[in-house]
Amino acid sequence: SAVWPSIPLTVKEDVRGRAFGLTACVQGIGLTLFPVIISVIYTQSGEQYKAVNEFLIVSAMLAFVVSLVLMYVDKKNGSVLGTVYDRDDVQFEHKNCFRRS
Repeated sequence: SAVWPSIPLTVKEDVRGRAFGLTACVQGIGLTLFPVIISVIYTQSGEQYKAVNEFLIVSAMLAFVVSLVLMYVDKKNGSVLGTVYDRDDVQFEHKNCFRRS
């Protein structure tokens, strides 16, 4: 869910819809496959939660490493994702996107 706000900041406007679609697709694949993988690990390990926990820990560590790589790449390319933006500084197609109801 942390990826969604970064898409408008990093993707050209003419392919932004595809970027949102690809992100939704990858998220859907992950939400589909992870329960299946976990159930296979649980079954193969003789119904032991230790193996499932190890898989989840390795997945979390991998996600942490990927986030560090993303931070490094962002810093080398001008810190677009690491910058705090004021509402008035960001260009949006719809000016009232921050309007509170």
